[in-house]
Amino acid sequence: MSLLSCSYQPTLETTLDDYQQRLQRVLNIEVVTPVRSPELHLPDLPDNPEAIQQLNINLIDFNRLNECEVSSLIAERNTTLGKVQPLSQRFIYEAKLLTLLERCELSLALTDAGLSKRVGEIFRIKQAQFSALWALLIQKSDEMKVALSVSNASLVTRSTHSEMNSVVALSYLDSLKDKPLEVVNKEVEASLATLYLSRLPAKLWRTQMVLTRQLTNITQLVSTELEELDCSKTTDFSKAEILRNVFQLFFIQQIQPIGSELNHYQYQLLPIWERWITDKHLSPPFKQYLRKHTQDGFSHYKTAMHEHVLMWQNFFKQCGMEVSANR
Repeated sequence: MSLLSCSYQPTLETTLDDYQQRLQRVLNIEVVTPVRSPELHLPDLPDNPEAIQQLNINLIDFNRLNECEVSSLIAERNTTLGKVQPLSQRFIYEAKLLTLLERCELSLALTDAGLSKRVGEIFRIKQAQFSALWALLIQKSDEMKVALSVSNASLVTRSTHSEMNSVVALSYLDSLKDKPLEVVNKEVEASLATLYLSRLPAKLWRTQMVLTRQLTNITQLVSTELEELDCSKTTDFSKAEILRNVFQLFFIQQIQPIGSELNHYQYQLLPIWERWITDKHLSPPFKQYLRKHTQDGFSHYKTAMHEHVLMWQNFFKQCGMEVSANR
């Protein structure tokens, strides 16, 4: 128990609750139940028939493909296990297929022009479908759905290796849209696993929702009380000194560093979110969900943070006080 108590770190919600309750006690405000944030809800997304269109080669043509490596890959896909592949393996299969179809088209060009032409036609159709299949992986794979919508935790003041690796994982998956040659089995699966474990996007959006709602609530709760304090009076000045200590202890030392982490990841991932929001292969409900959290939600969070800081700046200014910055 002593070891656990030494390593315990309060959650963001606990810190905000303690911050609010301490302010209420100092200002003698009636206790108000802290606001709780809603959960994230990824919308139901339609299947994309463009990405799962099947193309068949008749048995005679398939037998004539024996000299191509692609025949072995197609045979594996047609086994019982091959037909129930998860989306990640289906995506990896299609990337391999594109590479081998292109090789096969070239190798057959001198020996069987007709079959080479047919293989080339399939290659070009599959190539055109690859971006849609990538979109299916991003929107519908179990790992991505969890990473984008499930998190019971908020950010802490220092990044974990898992969170930092998640930025790399998202960047890698984002880069694969038009580049089947860069699809590597182990890297795709490792990236998805990293995102599943860290759930960084959901953690970011949950953190900004918690900060937005509870800081807005605290600002509304105490702003009038702060304006009514008269620091020329000894009792009010003493109260102001206590409030400064509370602000320093909770906001400057604990809450603001989490906001800095949130900003750090937001600006690192912003180019990815912007590409996805405008990508024609991703569905409108999915893009709307991203826009809600990466643009609208982040804007609301910045406003809540700015208004909260401004309230305190005005108060400390009217009382002639200074607050040392967090180090």
